[in-house]
Formats: sequence, structure tokens, C-alpha cells
Amino acid sequence: MKKNGGTGGDAAGTGDRGETEENYGSAATCDIACLQALSRRIHFGKFVAEAKFRGDADRADFERMIREGDRAGIEEAITDKKVEGKVLERLRAKARAYGRDPTEVGKEVVNGEGEVDNSKINVEEVVGMYRDFVIPLTKVVEVEYLMQRLLPEEGDVEGEV
Repeated sequence: MKKNGGTGGDAAGTGDRGETEENYGSAATCDIACLQALSRRIHFGKFVAEAKFRGDADRADFERMIREGDRAGIEEAITDKKVEGKVLERLRAKARAYGRDPTEVGKEVVNGEGEVDNSKINVEEVVGMYRDFVIPLTKVVEVEYLMQRLLPEEGDVEGEV
């Protein structure tokens, strides 16, 4: 029974089960899995930042910016717009491939751009979320990781970094 007392339902007797209480736990579990995956993806930025720090020919520039607390300079140094563009294109392709019902083959729908589109999700919204939230949050993690990069770790001898 629905929270509002209605039974929902349709001619086939399947009912509208979207708001039933037994779905809340499943939805919460899926939300948690999604948020954990996003967090894991964003925090991979630590490994990316370390690779950029170690591989940069101008490591002295990184060290200077860290000592000066120049977060904007570090963000600019770690940003590669071409790589970000490639990431977004791969994401767009994956969202198109995995965001559709494979049982709908042969029932192609042509979108406004003349492309076949059987997506169950709005691919551009996924790309926008990545562009506007995931990539910027990843950069925050990278910058903050690098800001502490020169701090001595517990047990280190003074002067060793």
C-alpha cells in the first residue's frame, strides 16, 4: 500500500510501485553505491596528483607554489583541457552504450539531431555532471593533496622529503 493510502495500479495489475515503502531501502542502497563510486573516482585524484608532481619537469615550480600556498597556480598547472575533453568524450560514448536498454534493439528512436537514440538517460546531463562537479571536485582533491605534499610525515627525519 502506498504511503498516501492509494493502491496505484494499472489495467495489467502491475501497479505503480515507485513510491512504495519496500523500494526505499533498495533506492538508498543504490544511492550509497553511486556516491561511493563517485567518491572513489574523485579521490583517485590523489594518485594523479602524485604522478603529476613526480613526473613534472618543473617540479621546482610545484614546490614553490606549494610553499607559497598558490592553490590557483597549482590548479592551473595540473589542468590539461585536452585530457579533460577526451575524458568527457569517452564518458559520452560509455553513457550512450551503457545507458540504454539492450532489449530495445530494432526499436531505434531518432533524436532531434538525426541520431539513433535509445538512451534511458540523458547523456548530456551525465557529461554535464562530470564536467561541472566530478572534474572540479577531483581538482580540489588534487590541489589539497599537493598542498600537504611537502609536509614531513610522522617518523620522517627533519629535512627529508
